[in-house]
Amino acid sequence: MAQLLASLQCVRGLANWSLYVCVEPSEEQNKIIDLITAAALPCKLNLNRNRSQHGVRGNPLFCLQEASADGAETFLLLEDDLEVSADCLEFIELATAQPSWDRQYRCGNLHFSTCFNNAHLNHWDKKASFLPRTAFDTYFLSSLGLFFSRAQFESFIQPHWWDAPLLLRDFFGERISGWDCSLNQALLLGNQPCLQSLLPRVRHLGVVGVHSDAVLHQRSYAHAGIYSGQQPLTDLAIHTVDGINANPPDGCEHWGHLLRMARQLWTLERTALKRQLELARCSRDLRRYF
Repeated sequence: MAQLLASLQCVRGLANWSLYVCVEPSEEQNKIIDLITAAALPCKLNLNRNRSQHGVRGNPLFCLQEASADGAETFLLLEDDLEVSADCLEFIELATAQPSWDRQYRCGNLHFSTCFNNAHLNHWDKKASFLPRTAFDTYFLSSLGLFFSRAQFESFIQPHWWDAPLLLRDFFGERISGWDCSLNQALLLGNQPCLQSLLPRVRHLGVVGVHSDAVLHQRSYAHAGIYSGQQPLTDLAIHTVDGINANPPDGCEHWGHLLRMARQLWTLERTALKRQLELARCSRDLRRYF
């Protein structure tokens, strides 16, 4: 948490935001609250001492609901073991300022990633000045650096938070659960994408987490880089696979293959989900006849 707080102190525009923190009851609760208070972040701080355990899945939603009840219009969901870039809020504000944001998108992410990703971006050509403004329409969704509007919270995030059981599987074909997986499945089955930053503006820190261990860390998070965001971000260049295929933009040679390969993966995931839904319907129909 100390590293997250240190990175937040460097975030431009934080004074215009409010920080909501819901701390679960434990022997460490006072220590955690003292650490957050001592950081003296330049924003309004809303600290909640949970009276009862909401759990790993329930507490983030509880915190979002607290912010929503206070009238929050834009949300960035953070965990205590993350690091963010200095321009992360600039990216979010530019994304959510898109005229069709609420209608066109389900949510956004501060990095180009999906659940169980083992291929985080960790290096880029720092001379390519166009990379920081590059963003993609995807059907990926990650729990790290997830952001959304009030309308998206009410129409997508909250309604699908507890979806279960899931048809979506991990890359080894095993059953999965978790709010991020629930949202990922709902995203794949819908027709509104997630807007993701090409350069990573968030990354996971530490070897051990609630759903992480040394093996997963070495396979995944250990390779994740983070863009510093030192230069102000003033605009976004948003791309789709169809768009770059029809009219390749300048710089597409740096990242076009990544976006095309990603579409192959989410198309495969979507096709598998739809086939399972069709089989389930066929099974129900057969049971009615026999």
